Amino acid sequence: MFKTGVRNAEAVGLRVSSLDFTLNRVVIKEVLARTVNGTHAAARVRKETKNGKIRVLPFTDDLKGLLAPLLVGKLADDLVFTSISGKPIDDRMFQRRIFSVVLKGLNLPHRVLYACRHTFGSRCIEAGINPVMTAFLMGNNPETALRNYTHQLNIPNSLPEI
Repeated sequence: MFKTGVRNAEAVGLRVSSLDFTLNRVVIKEVLARTVNGTHAAARVRKETKNGKIRVLPFTDDLKGLLAPLLVGKLADDLVFTSISGKPIDDRMFQRRIFSVVLKGLNLPHRVLYACRHTFGSRCIEAGINPVMTAFLMGNNPETALRNYTHQLNIPNSLPEI
């Protein structure tokens, strides 16, 4: 999530067929969304992304290395990330049992899992990716990227002469 900026439900619902190791990309086209019945596997429903847009994200070498072992023995329609019992991950349980424990072990303050997405957006802007491209990568509109991720901008020491 730190490497792609995907939403929790996009990560939970990611299928093996969405990963293309030949073209080094991941296609985000659907989610496994929470419902009013909860966040557990039986309560989730598969549907299109939040805004109905399909987006393509590039793989980094380290992300490729991280994901490849998770796919061994899986079929195209299988989920990339599953619980120990092979069911879809419950992101609230993951937050409580894994993410919070790791943060505590690293002496980092508590934060929600969704903060990974915010970190990705902020790092894109900080790395010089313009807000329009950052918004595209995250499945947002440019106004959302400007509002939420440009706090990291370095103010120039001087202005251009006109």
